[in-house]
Amino acid sequence: MREKFKFQPGDVILVKAEKKFLWTNPVFEPFVRGYNHAMFYYDKNSRKLSLIMESSPRGAQINTFHKQAGQDIEVYRLSHQYSEIFAEAVIKAGEKLVDRDAAFYDYFLIPLKAILLKLGRSSRLRIKSYPCYVCSEFVQVCFEEAVNFLEGELLQIYKAEILPHFPSKIMFPADFAEVLVLKKVWEGRVSIS
Repeated sequence: MREKFKFQPGDVILVKAEKKFLWTNPVFEPFVRGYNHAMFYYDKNSRKLSLIMESSPRGAQINTFHKQAGQDIEVYRLSHQYSEIFAEAVIKAGEKLVDRDAAFYDYFLIPLKAILLKLGRSSRLRIKSYPCYVCSEFVQVCFEEAVNFLEGELLQIYKAEILPHFPSKIMFPADFAEVLVLKKVWEGRVSIS
């Protein structure tokens, strides 16, 4: 019998795009490259339900993982001697973003951001006074903001050995598969039991 994969808090989950999905259109393929969503594994709640952190049109939030049932995913994990400590800082950054009034976005922002990136403009869009993060930007910002939850030597190691691997440009889900400090640890179809 095959052993069940065990997620760890901070795992980056990439959802593979289905053929019917709008972003699989050839116009968007250079950006999405086969993926349509990025999120973090968060933890299990008291009822043993798996939870994820993600940004959706309703903002940055913590949701149950069950809505991903039947989806093909890839899971990436930090590969470093301090991975657990760094992943905890990334999750704390995500909690802070979830706790504030999150910016809402509409799906039109995804192609708009792709066009801006193609034109060489990589700055993040804002709605009112809040940054407007699509899913992959939320994950990217959590890695950037993790510096606020580290100190001393660990902070210096994170800045020197982890952050340089995350580009300053807007990241799309497929970009995480190319981050050298993230190692693919599982690939398959989600089944919730």
